[in-house]
Amino acid sequence: MTHALSGTAKYDGWDQLDSQWRVYPDAVSFVRGDETYDVRGDGKSVNWTLGEILYDSAVENGAEFIFDTHAEQLVGDAESGITGVIASTKDGKNIQYDGAKAVILATGDIGGNQEMIDTFAPIANRADANTYTPEGCNTGDGVLMGCWAGAALQKSTAAPMIHQFTADSLALNLTSFIMCWLAVDSEGKRYGAEMPFEPMLTNARMNTPGNVAWSLFDADYPTYVQKQQATRYDRFMDGVEGVMADWEQKGTLVKADAIEELAEKIGVPADNLKATIEHYNELAARGDDVDFGVPANFLAPVQTAPFYATKNVCSLLTIPFGLHVNAESQVLTEDDKVIKGLYAIGNVQGDFFGDDYPVHFPGVSHGRCVTFGELVGQAIAKDTVISKLDFE
Repeated sequence: MTHALSGTAKYDGWDQLDSQWRVYPDAVSFVRGDETYDVRGDGKSVNWTLGEILYDSAVENGAEFIFDTHAEQLVGDAESGITGVIASTKDGKNIQYDGAKAVILATGDIGGNQEMIDTFAPIANRADANTYTPEGCNTGDGVLMGCWAGAALQKSTAAPMIHQFTADSLALNLTSFIMCWLAVDSEGKRYGAEMPFEPMLTNARMNTPGNVAWSLFDADYPTYVQKQQATRYDRFMDGVEGVMADWEQKGTLVKADAIEELAEKIGVPADNLKATIEHYNELAARGDDVDFGVPANFLAPVQTAPFYATKNVCSLLTIPFGLHVNAESQVLTEDDKVIKGLYAIGNVQGDFFGDDYPVHFPGVSHGRCVTFGELVGQAIAKDTVISKLDFE
């Protein structure tokens, strides 16, 4: 069976844009044989394949996986070092696992721990949904266990990964997750650059009055899909009219023959909306967005009836926030001393992202999880540290 790594940059020409908008081509989906880009033959996302490949490889090389256990407490402390972990089994028993050389925390992020969200990333509470799967596997356990043993929290702020979609919104390729449409807040005013990639759009949305915003487009939407998504135009337009009709019936897509009618339906002041659209259309006609700097190719005037509106929604995926580490992924105390025998990788590894999850290189979160996992594993197996590994 062959494995192929596939994927391209989400948006045409994004790697040629100015630095603040630039997104480089990426490859974050694993496929097997003749599977499609998105879904495997068994109905699961192709990204399941990555986990299966890594699992199979680990088992073939002697690794043992123990399921249905929950890590509760590290054995040892910052002074003596960490030598193992105590876990609870599904039948309520406790069992201690001793590390032959070290303990590696790979326990995920804090997005499933409401107290931690409130404390370290309160803006995440303004997202419309939490799409992390599987549920219950990102509750900050590694952070807690590390702190109880004397580890310090990361020095940078949390970097919530919040993307502008929900599970339901992915059915329509005309949403703000894919397309750059004029976006207005609950006052009918434009509130930021609409470039359809996070965190630029999601952070702006979550700071609008009432935390509600809309994307607007008109009957000429195929023209702008062609301009913004030339290489994937056919894919995005396939069946779109049927989805639009379904969304309109459900009330998810709002349609109107006049701007005043659209304003009434979405609950924003008509005078403000008309003024916002007129000004935006002038900028689009000039090809110069003096307000927010959106590139000319991504400006889509709203001028031909019927007019449409969809809510700008966003989902919390993860909140990378973890323990203070050094360049070797060794966990540190508050005064930067190494805790012997303790490492952190993945989203429990702190000091990597801060404030925002960057998307100039999509997939960098998965990439750092896999990369540091391999590097730490090699270093421990060879009784050394990452910086002293010989890669020649």
